[in-house]
Amino acid sequence: CPGTRFLAGTLQQWPDLFKLLSIDVAGINFSHAPIIYPTQKILNRFLRYKEPYNAILDAMATFRKVHYGWAEEYINRWADVPRGTGGTPYMQWLKQMPLETEAHHL
Repeated sequence: CPGTRFLAGTLQQWPDLFKLLSIDVAGINFSHAPIIYPTQKILNRFLRYKEPYNAILDAMATFRKVHYGWAEEYINRWADVPRGTGGTPYMQWLKQMPLETEAHHL
């Protein structure tokens, strides 16, 4: 989902933003402090789950690759019309699933 990719990209840049804003907080403008520190706390809590989150995504992507292989071997190879329910081109859809899953890594 585009929102998740945006959030992941933003979260990866936040530590640098916090460093920049912390300098501002320390010397120039204290108005950001009430926002920075609670947000940094939330970010730190979130990032401690980065490795397990990415491991889950890796497992999901692996399953989706295996599932694609099963669909190819047991269905698509034998089908006259490679379409799913409602006319969905399922092989194209299944092929993109691992790529979309991997794109959500933090």
